[in-house]
Amino acid sequence: GDLASKQPWRMALSYLATVFGDDYPRVPALESIPSKKIQFIFKMIKKQFCSPLTSSIGRLFDAVSFLTGLAPEEAEFEAEAPMLLEAAADPKENGLYPFSIEENGILSFQAMIKSLVQDIRSGMEAGKISAKFHNTLAESICQTAEKIRRTKKIDTVVLVGGVFLNRVLLSKTQTRLKEAGFHV
Repeated sequence: GDLASKQPWRMALSYLATVFGDDYPRVPALESIPSKKIQFIFKMIKKQFCSPLTSSIGRLFDAVSFLTGLAPEEAEFEAEAPMLLEAAADPKENGLYPFSIEENGILSFQAMIKSLVQDIRSGMEAGKISAKFHNTLAESICQTAEKIRRTKKIDTVVLVGGVFLNRVLLSKTQTRLKEAGFHV
């Protein structure tokens, strides 16, 4: 639980295990973690032992920051990994990763993780990956708001939570929502 936010590699491994299963691709960032540690945590994840589920977008930031090689194995302070990812974002990159909104309204980023790992393994710069990640989150928030607007007739969106201390995500999300006709 708590160690996942202090050791971002754990969240990275969790996303890899969830998306790819036993045959998760090896990424350069995980090479610094001893294989015995990886095997132990992977077994815990598979058996769901001391591995609480989370829907926190902050933990997704931790995972992506580590996967891109930006975050350290052990964070020195809260939100270090997400801050490193934010700082690296290439402002010229406009690409998006695929994602889906399930019937029940839940966002799924499994396709994003697959594409993001492909970019990492092909050698794409961390700054471009970071920007595509931020762009994808902003787009997913906008599409979710549009889906809610169709059924609830709501045109106002309030952005809350620690993740919106991220100026890149906040700016991109506000821009997309305003372009879609929302009051933010």
